[in-house]
Amino acid sequence: MQAYRFEKGDGVVQRRTLPIPEPAADEVLITVTAAGLCHSDLHILHGGLENVGAFSVRPPLTLGHEVAGIINTVGPGVTSFKAGDRVSVAQIGFPVEETSWGTAVGLGCDGGLAEYVIAHVRSVVHVPDNVPLHLAAVATDAVSTAYHAVVTEAEAGPGKNIAIVGLGGLGLNGVVSASLQGANVYGFDIDTKRFEAAKKSGAIACHQSLDEVEDGFFDAIVDFAGVGKTTALAIKRVKVCGVVVLIGLGVNEATLPTSLLTMKSIHLRGSMGASLQEYRRILEHIEAGEIVPVTEEIQFDDVSGGLDRLATGNVSGRLWTNPSVIRQA
Repeated sequence: MQAYRFEKGDGVVQRRTLPIPEPAADEVLITVTAAGLCHSDLHILHGGLENVGAFSVRPPLTLGHEVAGIINTVGPGVTSFKAGDRVSVAQIGFPVEETSWGTAVGLGCDGGLAEYVIAHVRSVVHVPDNVPLHLAAVATDAVSTAYHAVVTEAEAGPGKNIAIVGLGGLGLNGVVSASLQGANVYGFDIDTKRFEAAKKSGAIACHQSLDEVEDGFFDAIVDFAGVGKTTALAIKRVKVCGVVVLIGLGVNEATLPTSLLTMKSIHLRGSMGASLQEYRRILEHIEAGEIVPVTEEIQFDDVSGGLDRLATGNVSGRLWTNPSVIRQA
């Protein structure tokens, strides 16, 4: 089978021919029909996630942690799935749930930027018939990460003022998620071309910087940019006893106003991934048409170019590819 591999931290993805794997006990082999491309793939390719404690991502590894497709074969002991089932692979295994990081496809083990992928049954989810598989795939991270950060960590709810910093694909899903909870949502991004999409997703208003809003206005600020100064400014602008949630990995280290953090009794939270229950709830929202992720399909041959586009910021929404077209050609 064809697969895109992380082999060393030089920023280059390698396309390789690999044997089709066989599922072991409690595993399934999935024919991949949709795999998303994520900024985390760029961090991996540049060696940015090789030495981060319990979550180290090391080569060689097939990339692709947003995955959906059709079950090809089930391993010994698997009774909850059968060949032909439409499924996706939920990205549990982060601090949200006590499961093994090593079973997270595309991060702890080989992922779905390949014709086939092995997944442990505890992370495999049946996809409703009327939910397109590519939307189920990107929802495993691009939607789930945003949903958990906004709903669970930022505690978005009716009447709360929530700021979303960074209006890329992840941030737009954050806007939608907060709006679904009845919150008053405001978008922030240096790129004004993203404002229209944010307003269509539920933002009341958009600005280029938190500097344009008075101190203490927001109950919570969710930082999808994570470039250091955005987090520092969020601490200044959030209300006393407010919440600042950091998701973006724009920089590895940042200088923060610790005196304000303490004197305002601010809750600073990191957020990654989502629970299986949250992911299933998201699929219900997609099925109901309440969450419609913005996506763009690219050819499997163009995955390297798609990653280059991600690196330059030349992407609106989420890129995804269908590896199964190789067999269909």
